Amino acid sequence: MSAMTLAEAAHILGMLPWQAELVLGRIQYDLDAVERVAQSRYRPGAHRYDRFSYWVGTAQAAEILGLSTARVKQLCTAEKIPYVFHSSGARLMRRHQVEILANAREADAPHRGGPVEGNAVDLRDPGVLKIKGASLA
Repeated sequence: MSAMTLAEAAHILGMLPWQAELVLGRIQYDLDAVERVAQSRYRPGAHRYDRFSYWVGTAQAAEILGLSTARVKQLCTAEKIPYVFHSSGARLMRRHQVEILANAREADAPHRGGPVEGNAVDLRDPGVLKIKGASLA
């Protein structure tokens, strides 16, 4: 259980604090509980171009990683990118986790002879990246 402020809970839900308070009530805000509520209350389409949103959809993750949406879906299915399903059926990924993967791949690129700059990242590369037990190859 990880306690958080109303402002942090609102960010996860993609709402203003007063809206989040209406949805959550006056309880102690817990990360797991707020993320579960977000799986039904978050509006992915409303945050498609929000560069600071907590959640990203498949298309946003693909842009961040420099991959196709089909490849991102494959990696999600293979459990190489953590995600949750929204009640609409859309995949939601935590932006900070996707950015960590993108940054780690970019930092690892010179060791594999890959590009140093830009967003082009090929997770099919034989070089293996491990982050908290996740292997991206």
